[in-house]
Amino acid sequence: AIALYELAVAWREKADIDKRMNLMKARESGLKGIAFDPKLYRLQVLVAGVEAELGALPDAVDRLNDIINADPENQAALKLRGEIQAKLNESKS
Repeated sequence: AIALYELAVAWREKADIDKRMNLMKARESGLKGIAFDPKLYRLQVLVAGVEAELGALPDAVDRLNDIINADPENQAALKLRGEIQAKLNESKS
C-alpha cells in the first residue's frame, strides 16, 4: 500500500507539472497572437486568465486594466479582474 501511495503522489505531481507546462505554452501562444493583433481583447483576457492560473496575479490585473482602459465595457475583462482582485484581497487577510 505504501508503494501505491508513493506512486499516486508521483502521478499527482506529474499532473501538476504537465498542467503548468501546458499553461505556459498557452501563454506563449497567446502572447504571439497578441503581437499580431493587440486589439484582440478576448485573447488578451485569455492570457490574463492563464497568467492568473500561473500565479502572476498582479501581471494579470495589469493586463486586464489595459484592456478595460481601451474597452471599458469589456465584460469578460471586468469579471476576471473582479475575481482576481477578490483572490488578492483574500491572500492579504
